[in-house]
Amino acid sequence: MPKINFQKIICTIILFFVICLFGTSAFAKNIELNHKGRAIIHTESIDTKKQLSGVTVNFYQIATLNESFDFVPIRSGINLSATDKQLLSKAKELNISPQKHISKNGAVTFDNLSLGIYLVEIPDQKINKSTYGAEPFTVKIPISDTGGYSYLIEATPKISIQKSTNLKPVPRTSSQNYLETWVLLTIGLINFSSIFLANKSSASIKIKYSPLLSLINFFL
Repeated sequence: MPKINFQKIICTIILFFVICLFGTSAFAKNIELNHKGRAIIHTESIDTKKQLSGVTVNFYQIATLNESFDFVPIRSGINLSATDKQLLSKAKELNISPQKHISKNGAVTFDNLSLGIYLVEIPDQKINKSTYGAEPFTVKIPISDTGGYSYLIEATPKISIQKSTNLKPVPRTSSQNYLETWVLLTIGLINFSSIFLANKSSASIKIKYSPLLSLINFFL
C-alpha cells in the first residue's frame, strides 16, 4: 500500500484556499476606479429585424463601485438582488433621475459613465405607427474580459411591438340605447301579434280581449 503524503495534501488545500480568498481580490485591483465607462444600446425590433431610430432609452445608475471593489447601492432601500422590474419601480419611487437619450441609426450611446450598476429602461413608445417596448435590464461597468476588465458595454434588448392590454370599452350613446329599446319592443310586438292571430283563427280557442290586445288588433 503506497504511503500517503499528508503534508503535501495539506499544503495543496491551503494553497487552494489562498487562491480562492486572494486571487479574485488581487485581480480586481487591475480595475481603474477613476476610469470612465461607455454603454452602447442597440435598438432593433425583434419583430421586423430592422434597426429603430427615435427610441427613447432611460439609463439609471443604481449602484457604485467602492474602493473594496464592491457594488454599493446609491440609495438606501435599493436591493441589488431584486428583479429588474422591482429595481425600476424602486428607482422611480426614489426619484432617481435617469440619463435619457434617443437612438439614431439603431443605437444610443451613453458616455463618461462612473463605474457601477446601471438599469436600462425602454418604455412603451409610438414609433412608425406601432407601439414598441422592452423589459428593463441591468448592466455592470466594468465587466471581466480576457486578461482584465472592459469599460465598454454593448447590449441589444429585445424590443418588440407591444399589444395593448388596457383597451377601454367604447361608451354607448343615448341614441344607441333608444334604438336598441325600440328594436326589442318591435320584435316583442311582432311575436305577440303572431301568437294572437294564430289563436284568433283557431275555432277551438276562445280569447278574452284585453285593452292592450284590442289596441294591437286595431293597428293590425
